[in-house]
Amino acid sequence: MKKYRTELHCHSCEISECASVDLNEIIEKYTQYGYTSLVLTNHLWSWDCKDDFEKYTQKVEDLFAVCDKARELAGDRLNIINGVELALRDGNDYLLYGVTKEFLLSEKDISSLITQQLKDRANAYGIIVIHAHPLRFGQWHLPPEEIDGYEIYNGHPEAQSNNDAAELIFKRLKGKILTSGSDFHYHHHIPRAGIATDQPITNMDELMTTLRSGDYSIIKDGVIYEL
Repeated sequence: MKKYRTELHCHSCEISECASVDLNEIIEKYTQYGYTSLVLTNHLWSWDCKDDFEKYTQKVEDLFAVCDKARELAGDRLNIINGVELALRDGNDYLLYGVTKEFLLSEKDISSLITQQLKDRANAYGIIVIHAHPLRFGQWHLPPEEIDGYEIYNGHPEAQSNNDAAELIFKRLKGKILTSGSDFHYHHHIPRAGIATDQPITNMDELMTTLRSGDYSIIKDGVIYEL
């Protein structure tokens, strides 16, 4: 049984306005639930500052500064890895793993990209693009070639993500990266999703290698399942 747990979808109130939990509580809760790593995927969009690149640049700087702060607070208790949940104007949300400041600042209005453009440009930077909660109301479906993979389990208890259908549909697609995430936002949320591995994921490079290899199990509602 794979014993190292990594969260792939978590929001903190320092950046995500929809979240109510700060870094200190997040770190305490995830260590309590036996996680060894956490990808902090706070929200980002650019449509409210497309004519003010300085404002958007500050958003990106703040995003990375919060991850740095989380690493400082966590110490050796929890490995913190940079991520982001990027919203496009089409209404879809995408989890970006391996994300860098350079990439996010390569476009003055990144939210105006269409999905194929996002994937092509992100992949050029070595970034993986995952469609978050793809069957939740308001998300629209993409041709498989336009995306690297899908979040087939989303643990947000208040959202209807249609996880069973997502797993059934997207597991049939060949060569796609399949993920799970708690979509952690609020004090009453508990860590109950992510991936489990035989070895701990301690940094971004190890995360990317693991996701591309498929050498991991999925955590759903706190239980580890083989893909």
